[in-house]
Amino acid sequence: MAVPPVNTAAAKVLSLLVGRRPQTVTDLVDKLKVTRTAVTEQLSELQRCGLVDRERELNQNRGRPRYRYTATCKAMLLFNNRCGSLLAEALLDAVENGLNPDDAKKVVDAAAQRLADRYANQLEGVTDPRQRVESLVEMLREDGVVIDLVEEDNRLHLYRRSCPFIGLPEQNDYACLFDEHLFKTVAQVPVHRAADRHEGDECCGFFIDIEGTGNGKSRE
Repeated sequence: MAVPPVNTAAAKVLSLLVGRRPQTVTDLVDKLKVTRTAVTEQLSELQRCGLVDRERELNQNRGRPRYRYTATCKAMLLFNNRCGSLLAEALLDAVENGLNPDDAKKVVDAAAQRLADRYANQLEGVTDPRQRVESLVEMLREDGVVIDLVEEDNRLHLYRRSCPFIGLPEQNDYACLFDEHLFKTVAQVPVHRAADRHEGDECCGFFIDIEGTGNGKSRE
């Protein structure tokens, strides 16, 4: 689930809604010490982004309708993105330092397999490797991953530009192993690593040999 960025003012409004009972515009104005117009503008933008839900108050017989606002699950992800990245780093670091290399690789492969199954289940009936890769890239983007897919010289090149393990030591190789296992499991063809952030490249990259892909083109 991709979470759109929000401006500072909207983030302040959202922080008062996450994990709290529904709030009215008046509640938010009192807490933020800003104008009613400023709050309603931010709430409208947050609703448009799917970060806030609105419900009409009951037992209201006359006058203008009053609404209460709540943060959605999508909003919770916005605040948890950094925490989730730190957790991923801590878990992967614990795997590397707490297990021998063979057992550590088994754990990483098992985790990658679980995630691969989640995506592969949505591709039932799709047998063409290129279509599977293209669909996987779209699903990853929907989940907030920054990834490019480039087709060139009968190869599909995958460039994973965002990484939840960015804070890990440079010598840690398990993050790339995770992605490699994920890609080859969903694509159902061999995947080869072509670039590695830990070795000085801008991002981690992989390629898949697929015959008959036609002329090179980019899907960025």
